[in-house]
Amino acid sequence: MRVAILGATGHIGTALAHHYAADGETSLDLYARRPDAVSSLLPTAAPGRVRVLPLDGFDFAGVDVVVNALGAGDPSRVRAIAPNIVALTLDWEDLIRRALARSGGDPLYVFLSSGAVYGRLIEDGARIDARTCFSVNTPREDEAYGLAKFLAEAIHRSETGRRILDVRIFGFVSRHIDLGGKYFLSELFDALAGDKTFVTGAQDMIRDYVDADDLAALIGCASRAVSVNMAADIYSQRPAGKFEIIQRLAEVGLKCRVDPDYPHAGQRIAYASHYDVAGGLGYVPARAAVDTVERVARQIIDDRDQKQMGGGAR
Repeated sequence: MRVAILGATGHIGTALAHHYAADGETSLDLYARRPDAVSSLLPTAAPGRVRVLPLDGFDFAGVDVVVNALGAGDPSRVRAIAPNIVALTLDWEDLIRRALARSGGDPLYVFLSSGAVYGRLIEDGARIDARTCFSVNTPREDEAYGLAKFLAEAIHRSETGRRILDVRIFGFVSRHIDLGGKYFLSELFDALAGDKTFVTGAQDMIRDYVDADDLAALIGCASRAVSVNMAADIYSQRPAGKFEIIQRLAEVGLKCRVDPDYPHAGQRIAYASHYDVAGGLGYVPARAAVDTVERVARQIIDDRDQKQMGGGAR
């Protein structure tokens, strides 16, 4: 199988590339704005199976799966490009659509969407009968990211002749996470790796985390379907509460202090999904969210220790 990953230097793109490179079988076309940066992230386990390519032109001939992992990533970057994020998303979609049409085959197109399409999730997470809304006359920058994903999904559903899987991700974790980011886990792992105290508010929240094993499993299920054009929420065996995660990571050295005045999660208290349509494709998550988080935490600690001992990169 040949897989093309667009956005190969991002968190998810990098993690997925390492996953496929390690399987000993998958060939990879890795597209990035800075192809030179990909080389430093590439695993050494895939000699002859990896091509690194610039984003200024796509060639999907002979490709079985195209994964669009392009995106702003960190919340601060999302806020910075919010006024343009809808236009940027749809411009890339148009370029990808044209390239897929030129490919001469019928590759599966995987668009990495987001749980943000559901908007506010403050009670019990996303469900099959969920509704969302966006400001009509006074567009809000905090809605722009979810709107961009929602519009791309809507366009995909209208293209009934194409093989498309929109994967709504609520939380993704790997050892390649940016420890300087502003996500909950970025800050938590940064504290753990730096032997610092993690500070958080008193309010609990629910989060779901999957990793590259889960994402590749869902992609594999969809790729084996003769005809697929759908959106699917990706989920772990069980989501986890904030304090459940903190308690588990205390076992590997995390120090935590609860500050009642610390800002809380606001509009996304239960950022997880009960919509299990992915199961109809044969998707079975590998682990519960808290187990996945602990697994990655231990990898990050190992990476830190190896670097401190002069062991080099991951």
